Amino acid sequence: MFAFIFRVVVAYLIAFIVVSLILFSIGKLPIIDETIITIKRIIVISMPASMGAIIVDGFDKE
Repeated sequence: MFAFIFRVVVAYLIAFIVVSLILFSIGKLPIIDETIITIKRIIVISMPASMGAIIVDGFDKE
């Protein structure tokens, strides 16, 4: 059970970082001006990305 929770948390953190970098690179991450909107954008986009990563990670089991 611990391994599953750890994998979910790690997948979400990786998705969070990747989404942050992509939004920053395209100029849609107003960190200083609108911090709350920035956090909401990252969370809303990271959740489906991390769930997709967890599902694909589950296919890797043999």
